[in-house]
Amino acid sequence: MGDKTVFVRGVQVRQGKGSNTKGSSDLVSNGSIIHVYPNQFMMLVDGGKIVDYTAEPGYYKVSQSSEPSLFNGEFGNALRETFNRVRFGGVVPGAQKVYYVNLQEIKGIKFGTRNPVNYFDNFYNAELFLRAHGNYSVKITDPIKFYAEVVPRVQTVWRLIL
Repeated sequence: MGDKTVFVRGVQVRQGKGSNTKGSSDLVSNGSIIHVYPNQFMMLVDGGKIVDYTAEPGYYKVSQSSEPSLFNGEFGNALRETFNRVRFGGVVPGAQKVYYVNLQEIKGIKFGTRNPVNYFDNFYNAELFLRAHGNYSVKITDPIKFYAEVVPRVQTVWRLIL
C-alpha cells in the first residue's frame, strides 16, 4: 500500500514448496494467515458484509469456528452446506475478500482554482476575480463507516490523485 493509497483489496500470496496452487482468490479458508502492517486496518468481507476486522499489526489467523461442521453436532447445517456446494460447482456460494484501509494521515493533497472565479462585491461595488490554492490532508478515523458509506463496492484500489 503506497503513501497515497486509501483503500486496497488484499492479494493472495503463495510461498514455499508444496503450497496450495488451486485456491480461489475469492475464498479465505479457515486457518489462512493474513499479514497486517502498521497503520493498516484489515477487514474480512463475506458477500459485502464485514465478518471480522483488526488494526493490530502482525499476522492474523482466520478462524471460522462458527461455520457448520459435522463434528460440532450441526449435521443438518453441514448437510445443507454440502448441497449448496454441489449446486454451485463444488465451491462455497459466497465471495470472501480481504480489504485494507490506510490509517495514516495522507498529506500534501493540493487544491485550487485553475481560472479566476468571478465575484461581485457590494461593499466596493466592484467585480473581483479571485483565485485560491493550498494543501490539505486526509486521515480516516472510522474505517468501518468509511467502507460502508464511501467506498464503491466494485472498487479494488482507491488512490488520491495529487
